[in-house]
Amino acid sequence: MAEKREFLEIPPSRNKCEWVWCPSTYFEVLEIQPILGRLFTDEENHEGKNYVAAISARMWRERFAGDKAIIGQKIRINDELYTIVAVMPDVIPEWMESARAGPIEVWSPFAPSNVLSESSRGARGDSALARMNLACRSNKPRQIWRP
Repeated sequence: MAEKREFLEIPPSRNKCEWVWCPSTYFEVLEIQPILGRLFTDEENHEGKNYVAAISARMWRERFAGDKAIIGQKIRINDELYTIVAVMPDVIPEWMESARAGPIEVWSPFAPSNVLSESSRGARGDSALARMNLACRSNKPRQIWRP
């Protein structure tokens, strides 16, 4: 009889993966829709409710054989269980991931906390992402303000 597990193990070919925290609106700002599943919700940006994950299409194909039943399954990340809520297409621009060792494979909503663990010592930086409103664009020369 096979052992029943409450979570999926990442296949042993490579147990490490690039994982990042992001705001719940990250994919909305980039105008990226999931291949399977749903985007993060605002509620998931709160401590204790952020144990959900979106995985890359590459990870889905290579590590989970493109199993369409992946949504709702749990994976273990840093000894915590996360529920997979989305499979995201591999369309994030490479320049956004240039500081990483490889492409990002897992995203989870960022829940601000006043307490940082020792394991996060090397990853305490923040970055920002925004989308310009097309109505703000202008081909007219701008006047330079001088005091």
